[in-house]
Amino acid sequence: MTTSGGNDRADVLGDRCDRLGGAVVALMTALLEAQGAPRRSATVLPLVGRVRAVAELGAEGVDDEAYRRWAAGAPGNLDAIEEALRADDADGAWRAFSDQEVGVVLLARACAGRPGW
Repeated sequence: MTTSGGNDRADVLGDRCDRLGGAVVALMTALLEAQGAPRRSATVLPLVGRVRAVAELGAEGVDDEAYRRWAAGAPGNLDAIEEALRADDADGAWRAFSDQEVGVVLLARACAGRPGW
């Protein structure tokens, strides 16, 4: 067990990245596949839920600015992905997912170099 504040913070980010890696890759893959079959969009919703479950933990204990920005914008961004999927708008879901200001790109920056990223 670590006792240093800096190490604890790094562990929080590491845990979040570990928990999100597989979920984000699965979501990305499903969103890309939905591009050619929009009616499949409903099968992607549970994957959004997996990402949301970690996003709801917020950014407390994480010093990484990219992660903090992602966590702050994640609820609205994930809502936009879900709304687009429910409307069978696979392109809109992908645009929200890949948004440069609040999308997963921020999370990818924060988790870069970690296993699964």
